[in-house]
Amino acid sequence: MSRTLPAAIRPVPAVIEAVIEAVIKSLPQEGNKSMPKFLIEASYTVEGLRGLTKDKASGRKAAVEAALSGLGGKLESIYFAFGAADVYVVYECPDNVSAAALSLATSASGAVRIKTVPLLTVEEMDQALGKKVGYRAPGAKKA
Repeated sequence: MSRTLPAAIRPVPAVIEAVIEAVIKSLPQEGNKSMPKFLIEASYTVEGLRGLTKDKASGRKAAVEAALSGLGGKLESIYFAFGAADVYVVYECPDNVSAAALSLATSASGAVRIKTVPLLTVEEMDQALGKKVGYRAPGAKKA
C-alpha cells in the first residue's frame, strides 16, 4: 500500500504537502506495530551520584540509549528530577523479557535503584476494561 497523497488533494501549497507527507511517513507501516512502552523511576545511590557527576547527564542518556539499542528498544524521553526519584525514563522495548533484562542489569550495577512500570495506551486500557474477569474479592460471598 503506497502512502502518498491522492491526486485529488495534490494542489495544496508545498509546505502543507510536506507536513502531510511527514505525518504519513511517521505513521506505523503495515505489520510494523509500535513496541510496548515502559517507565523507569530511578534513584541514584551515593556511588551512582558520583558516576553521574563524572559522566554528566548527557553521558547517562547516551548509556541508556546504547543499552536500549542493544535490546532492540528506543529511548523516548529522560528527565532528571528532585524529590523521591532522581530520574524518569520512558522507553520502548520489544517485550517484557527485554525490559526485565534492562531492569536487572541496571539494578545489578548497584549504582541506581529502579522501579520499572509497564505503560498502557488508552486503547489497551479500553481493551482491558472490556474483558470479563471472574474475580471474587477476599471475604466476598461466592456468586
